[in-house]
Amino acid sequence: MAIRISMVAFLAVATMCTLPRRIWQDQLGRMAALSGFLFVMLALGTDGVAPVMQSRRPLIASQGLPKLPAALSGYKYVLLKLGPFQLTRKGVSLAAAASCLSFTVLQSASLCLTTTTPEQLAAALRWYLAPFARLGAPVEELILTLLLSLRFIGIVFDEVRNLAVGVVARSIEWKSLRLLETADIFFNLIGRIFKNLFLHADQISQAMVARGYRGNPVKHRIYFLTKLSIKPQDWIAISGLLILTAFSMYLEITLPA
Repeated sequence: MAIRISMVAFLAVATMCTLPRRIWQDQLGRMAALSGFLFVMLALGTDGVAPVMQSRRPLIASQGLPKLPAALSGYKYVLLKLGPFQLTRKGVSLAAAASCLSFTVLQSASLCLTTTTPEQLAAALRWYLAPFARLGAPVEELILTLLLSLRFIGIVFDEVRNLAVGVVARSIEWKSLRLLETADIFFNLIGRIFKNLFLHADQISQAMVARGYRGNPVKHRIYFLTKLSIKPQDWIAISGLLILTAFSMYLEITLPA
């Protein structure tokens, strides 16, 4: 649990040092709300409700055995009781693991996409998968698909933003609409978004065909305007990752199951 919390704190500090304040406040606020919701629900829902059945094990007093003394270390499986719910060690451990893992995966992906261009991601992935190309893996096709997908994400957000601005500009009185009218407007907006996205995809396809692309990425080399280079901050990140990996392996070996 200490490693997971440390990773969350490291990501939060890295986000605050990298992004502008108005951006990281919104991102970290949303991620903290999501992680907190997962923590509360899993902590109280995993082992939170006490069993209503009666144990079949006979009482110690009925067997003529002396009562066992309480643990000297003060260990308690049930940490807190809130009415019909109870907070146990199992629930806290599972909730901490799930919330920290969700925060780490989502925030690291968001930070990577925010600070790295699609061309840099594609170039790095092609360099990393270069040995697999000799084994017959479709590396160039994978890189082209990734590059188009990353560039298309911006188009999706632009379409949603333009549509939202158009709806606000029309000053629709939502309170005066009935449920069916609201649902009709909502489905019309969804249909308009998909129509515009399919139109953009068709335009991209026609542009690629006009430039000589025929569906075989091996015959068409992808040129990137970025050059791969390792800077001091990259060495710091690689060293931190190696130290964290080594420390995790050490704990897996030394700590008992």
